[in-house]
Amino acid sequence: MENSFPIMGKTRAWTVRMQLTDSSQLLSAAVDAALGEVVYWQGVRAAMITCETYDCRISFGAAATTSIGHILYVGQSIRVPSNDMVSGAHLINKTAGQNAIIQVTLEY
Repeated sequence: MENSFPIMGKTRAWTVRMQLTDSSQLLSAAVDAALGEVVYWQGVRAAMITCETYDCRISFGAAATTSIGHILYVGQSIRVPSNDMVSGAHLINKTAGQNAIIQVTLEY
């Protein structure tokens, strides 16, 4: 994790903590809802996502399901490195009924 921060660009104060559900959520819509405002998504260069409780899945370009998407285990982080990938990211609980809590930091 400590090697990730030197390569991150200038960030705004856009870190948000949110809970996932058993329904696939588009990352951008979920972040907007958690913040209570609309983020300027065209300016986002990357995102850091950390899983705090329960495992989750992340997919790109298609809805995540409990069997489709890369697993992000509790304590793991992923840096999504491009606007296209951030804009196309979908998240869901890995196991139905176990709502994952994640932290998302947007890089501008």
